[in-house]
Amino acid sequence: MPTLQSGFRALVAELKIERFCHLLCHWACSVRCRLLCRVVCSPTPTHIASFVEELALAGAAITTLAADERAMAEVTEAVLTGDCDVVRGVVQRLGLFQGCHLVCEWLCTWRCVRVCLLLCRRFPVEAIEDPLGEAFAFAQATARLAANPADLQRLGDAVAKADPETFGAVVEELQLGRFCIQLCQWLCRLICRRFCFCVCPPRSAAYFIRIGQYEYAEVYPPGGTVPRIDSQIGGTGLTSDSRAFFRTLRLNGGYSLQTGAPQMEYKFKTITTDAAGNPSPPTATWQPVLAGAAGGAGEPTIIGYNISFPPPLHTLHFTPLVVTPGAGGWIQVPLSSPTYVPTGDLLQLNTEILTGTPHLDETG
Repeated sequence: MPTLQSGFRALVAELKIERFCHLLCHWACSVRCRLLCRVVCSPTPTHIASFVEELALAGAAITTLAADERAMAEVTEAVLTGDCDVVRGVVQRLGLFQGCHLVCEWLCTWRCVRVCLLLCRRFPVEAIEDPLGEAFAFAQATARLAANPADLQRLGDAVAKADPETFGAVVEELQLGRFCIQLCQWLCRLICRRFCFCVCPPRSAAYFIRIGQYEYAEVYPPGGTVPRIDSQIGGTGLTSDSRAFFRTLRLNGGYSLQTGAPQMEYKFKTITTDAAGNPSPPTATWQPVLAGAAGGAGEPTIIGYNISFPPPLHTLHFTPLVVTPGAGGWIQVPLSSPTYVPTGDLLQLNTEILTGTPHLDETG
């Protein structure tokens, strides 16, 4: 029965990619380990994502990067010099931010393989007969290093600078030649984690998708059963059940808050149009919704609640977070917190403020 190793070698030979065997193996192993660690480190039970699908997604992103020779030259040089700003700029220019971490993981794999082969060339790789025993011995070695921050700093600096002389000298001094590759890869991955955080900083996102319970016509196709608004250019502006909006509108949606992302702000703008959806008058421009148009009839906007656990601990206390547009109409969203629960309301908009008097109430 063929082993995993023989199967991998056979596939590499079939595809005639022997030159990249080590790099491909290391990259695939990095992806696999990331998916496993996501499950191991999750605070709640979760399933393992498809390894094949993850490789396919990464491959698609890398293909887009590789198709641009100038971009590829820029990022490879930037990865070697540790310039995360250049890599981030290329990723954004190519529209690859959704797959940013996949691209950075691949670039880091290439750098770590390249650097560690250079740094550990003088230390021959020995066959490992007992993988578990080897892992335990390496854990003991890294534990000793943790007690000597100065030595760890010297090794880390040598990996960051790809300095084989300094790295080799410290490894020999500490008698860690047996673990040279493992040590270099471990330090390189730590450096890469910080590098990729700079390349792919966490971002939050906000979405405005409905007024009250009514979805926009662009969200669901005409004829659907979901309550919606005929809001496209030339549309009536009515709801699917022939209702018109008046007085205070609940502008609803949601946001995805990412830990470590900058604090997010959003604002709404309005413009007057004619029946065809063109600006009216033609010189009309989008105007931000300011504090005076927020709320109405005693209806403040509560975008969420902060949950606290005052004594006794079996009770919950919900503190509403009431918002009002600030300068320029901007509304601040609280930073990501496990005790914050959004309501789905983004703004209560008093439409009577947007148009002149008199206002005609034609309900009924």
